[in-house]
Amino acid sequence: EPHLHDFFRELYNKLRPRDRKGWWALRLLTAVSDGAGHDPPTPEEVVDMGEYLGVDVKREPDLMWIAKQAVQCALPPNWTEAEDDGGNAFFHNNTTGQSQAKHPMDDYFSALVGEERDKL
Repeated sequence: EPHLHDFFRELYNKLRPRDRKGWWALRLLTAVSDGAGHDPPTPEEVVDMGEYLGVDVKREPDLMWIAKQAVQCALPPNWTEAEDDGGNAFFHNNTTGQSQAKHPMDDYFSALVGEERDKL
């Protein structure tokens, strides 16, 4: 959703000091332990997400912090994750009734990869 993308971009830009990588600011977006015993992402999950976001894992290791944050990213308000009858995950917005296969924050993280890549 465009307004979510704009909100998180403004938050990120406001909180990120110019001399640091943005991983610490994006921790605000990551899921907090809910007591369900969720483990930190595995290196394989982070690499898979990096590739999904278009990061060249071997040539752009400085962008992998974005992939790690994307793996850990909490759903925005009013979004839930569910599975269809075939066991495929999808995301549903309880307010608008919209359902989609992509995590609602995927476009944000893809755009962030492009912005950070331009800074390298």
